[in-house]
Amino acid sequence: MKWKKMVCILTVFSIVLSGCGWAIQSEETLPETSDNESSTASEMGVLSRSDGFMVGALSDKLTVRIAEEDLNDENLETGKYAVLSAQIHELDYQKLADELFGKDVQLEHSDNGQVNSYTFTAENEDTFYYDTEQDRYSTVAFISSFQTQIQYIFRSSPKTEIMNEAGNTTSFFEKNRDLSFLSAEKAEETVRKLLEGCGLSLFPEADVYSLTKESLKKAENYLDGMGELNDIRSGESLKKGKWTAEDECYYMIFRGSVENLPVYQYRRMGREEELSAGTSIELIYSAEGIRYLYISNPYRMIEEISKKQKVVSMKEAFVQLKDMYENILDENKKTVEQCYLCYLPVYEKSGIILKPVWYLEVHTEYEQESDVQDQWNAYYLDAVSCEWITEE
Repeated sequence: MKWKKMVCILTVFSIVLSGCGWAIQSEETLPETSDNESSTASEMGVLSRSDGFMVGALSDKLTVRIAEEDLNDENLETGKYAVLSAQIHELDYQKLADELFGKDVQLEHSDNGQVNSYTFTAENEDTFYYDTEQDRYSTVAFISSFQTQIQYIFRSSPKTEIMNEAGNTTSFFEKNRDLSFLSAEKAEETVRKLLEGCGLSLFPEADVYSLTKESLKKAENYLDGMGELNDIRSGESLKKGKWTAEDECYYMIFRGSVENLPVYQYRRMGREEELSAGTSIELIYSAEGIRYLYISNPYRMIEEISKKQKVVSMKEAFVQLKDMYENILDENKKTVEQCYLCYLPVYEKSGIILKPVWYLEVHTEYEQESDVQDQWNAYYLDAVSCEWITEE
């Protein structure tokens, strides 16, 4: 059987968050969206509903297929947003640690000159820690033995960042299916209240995956068949084999929020001089409560850099994407699979700024060496100036 390979090859228009600097237009010279642009977008009528998707054709090269559940209200509104000055939000770490362990926690502090780290390890080896690095990155984590086996199986890496099919197994798991110990709605409500009580600003919608014993087994068998569950050093299988009701849990992915818009969701790891890092909030919730928690880069607004301005619509973002792809000469099938309005954190010498952008994710399917390959590229369109944010 041929396996489709996921290859993250970034084109000249793709966005790699590395240390080359961002080409961002000055706020004083941002043009207003022209009447012609707006008219062109509205006349396209690109989207229609079909089997739970919004679909359409931008051109003979480029189509749209976006799950309706991904088309949240912020995608369809063209309200006014400003470029913001921001900083890492200092959460109530002590309260968060106390809530997770159900008692007063004494956090151990260490400082190597760059990173302030605070760690607590319980008798059962569950660990809570957080650290900050030069006010640019912040990581908070609660790690348990329960979570380790689950994360062999549940993998949620974004498509633009994974290098093989095993990097994302979310398709094996239903969303918002009630588990026996607590409903999905109540579980999300409980977790959201805790996180917001500790200082996090969350977008109203979250992804709540229901990990049943049956779905865990199916995903495990799939990964095992691909040779993905063998320990690299020992060669021994990491397969659990038997999953029970005690293993069932919810895996939740929340989005940070500023000014009622979500913040770009995924953190890109790697080079020290990277200029942007999105917010990531993921956790596992079982009958025993939170068994895993990871928070990176929660931002909060300091002040507005520019006055609020109307952002271009999603259809107008599609117009710009269509025009860009008109200059790409290959005939491979391309599909827009995600499009949403968000704040993109960008690091400048003056500090962190948040820019309202349209995030667009394009899937390209092509043949190479008698095999089918897949490529996902991410693009960021300044939602005010309607200019692509690219590297210099």
